[in-house]
Amino acid sequence: MSTIVGIQFKNTGKIYYFAPGKFTFAKGEGAIVETARGLEYGEVMIANTEVDDSELKGELKNVVRKATPRDTANYNANRERRPKAIRDAQAMANKRNLDMKVVDAEFCFDNSKAVFYFTA
Repeated sequence: MSTIVGIQFKNTGKIYYFAPGKFTFAKGEGAIVETARGLEYGEVMIANTEVDDSELKGELKNVVRKATPRDTANYNANRERRPKAIRDAQAMANKRNLDMKVVDAEFCFDNSKAVFYFTA
């Protein structure tokens, strides 16, 4: 048996398991975790719970820390930037006569990069 927390990165995204380490989480709390894209802010959807090791696929990554109020403010600020970023990216595509529609944008937690989603 292993202790896990389930973390979601988008409102409708998949829930990923992480090892909570020394931290105890309640559903709805924020957590900072290491992902392939770097540090990310996620919301705990499954509080610390025991699962059978057969349910796990590979090694669990550890939670880096509980989210601080500053982390949460940074995450919310990034979410508020999305509509303007989408409009700006769409304006650039239109200016270059690109047949595409920008549908979403995400900012990495540390603001090191932005990811734009589009249809063409």
